Amino acid sequence: MLEDKFDQLKEISDIPSYNARPFDYATTGEAHKENTPGYETSRSVDPVSTINKEPTELKRKQPTDRSLMAIELLSSYQNNWAIKARVSFKSDVKTWSNQRGSGSLFNVHFLDETGEIRATAFNDACTKFSELLQEGKVYRVSKARLKQANHKFSTLKHSYEIQLENDTQIEECIGDDQQGNVPQVKYDLVRLDTLKTKEVLPNNQLGGELDVLGIVRKIDTPFQITSKAGKTYDRRNITIVDDSLTAINVNLWNKAALEFNIPVGSVVVCKSCKLNEFRGRNLSMTPGGRIVESPDLKEAYKLKGWYDDVGKNASFENISDEGGNAQAGLNNDDVDLSKRTTANKLINENIGMNDTPEYITLKGYIGKIKNQNFFYEACATPDCLKKVTNIGDGYSCEKCEKTHETCLKRYTLNMQLIDPYDSIWVSCFNDPAEKLLGHTAEELSNDPKLADEVISEKSMDVYNFKLRAAKREYGGVERANYSIIGVSKVNFNKEVDYVSDLLLKL
Repeated sequence: MLEDKFDQLKEISDIPSYNARPFDYATTGEAHKENTPGYETSRSVDPVSTINKEPTELKRKQPTDRSLMAIELLSSYQNNWAIKARVSFKSDVKTWSNQRGSGSLFNVHFLDETGEIRATAFNDACTKFSELLQEGKVYRVSKARLKQANHKFSTLKHSYEIQLENDTQIEECIGDDQQGNVPQVKYDLVRLDTLKTKEVLPNNQLGGELDVLGIVRKIDTPFQITSKAGKTYDRRNITIVDDSLTAINVNLWNKAALEFNIPVGSVVVCKSCKLNEFRGRNLSMTPGGRIVESPDLKEAYKLKGWYDDVGKNASFENISDEGGNAQAGLNNDDVDLSKRTTANKLINENIGMNDTPEYITLKGYIGKIKNQNFFYEACATPDCLKKVTNIGDGYSCEKCEKTHETCLKRYTLNMQLIDPYDSIWVSCFNDPAEKLLGHTAEELSNDPKLADEVISEKSMDVYNFKLRAAKREYGGVERANYSIIGVSKVNFNKEVDYVSDLLLKL
């Protein structure tokens, strides 16, 4: 009988099975060792004695955080999950009220070493967690709901977002558990000079979000703008620079604009900026963005050292203003004579017909300046500057939907530039035009005789011009449009030295 059972078990043991369990030779053969010949050299197993008997070595040690997952792996396919992450951003609590009712919400960004995800809490959950979750601290989060991310509201790349609910469990990590492998903040830094081209942008499209590192060079006073819907926003512009000798304006909004107090000369990271093109390229802080002062980064220490030694007295190209900042746009020291182009090269090589603007320097003579319509009446709202309509008792701005008692006079010159090879027509807006003519548009618009004298005196004067070449459509036909963003007098000593060097190389 025993031999028959042994044969049956042997046949079964030859069939692979996920439920098969290993025998423990040290225990199952112990009771029968006195009946087993050659036990000292070969331990045998009594199959009958092992039936319905639990092996003693099968207990496995489970990890303490069995459900802990990396943020990048979160998806709707997981039910029992938890994350350990740092709050890298926390919004203010917002309230709403409409025909459907009222409520409140806030959102945070959770960050771990693999990625970042957005989490939102509504109403009761908002009240429960708005004080608990603090920016910069690390938490364990579980029993929350995952859903597809709505990228209309979320600026993060993750395909999902978290909805915090009343039964969601959130525990703050303290002590050594506070740090662990959770990074402080992740930055994907982009140099300022690369913002001139689309290749740096997500999908090569304007409006993508970027992180930039720079030195605060200039801080403007805050002002208000009004949307077409009549809503008022607080805004402040700051200018940052880096060691590529590039400057760009960063637009701050509302609370961030009013409370900005970082001094000039400080190193900052502008995280989650939106890159736009309006009279040049500029950065705008998104609702989920923030400015970090003196970040603990190797690149930040290097940039600060460069600025203290060299950058304080350097000249920068500001790529944010099509009209150009005359001082930042072009100085004599900025002109690289070997990289200047010519008028015929602009025309023959279709410079300016690419999808992105191009910036070139040209030495040319002023041929003719049209003295008709050389200025326009602009909106008095700071940073609007759109053309206004004179309605008799004031000036109406269609963009701001406001009427002002006064307006601003701003240059919009059309002028011809001539060099030994060809000529081109260019536009010259307010700041470089003021530097060129030595008078404001307000002064010349009120004195036509003075305007004629100043404009005629400029004929055949020679300058170095920095031009922005961009594609425009006129009457259904695309062509290159050139506008002056910087102007400086020609340094003839520098010109002679340059020509001498070329002759010596022949």
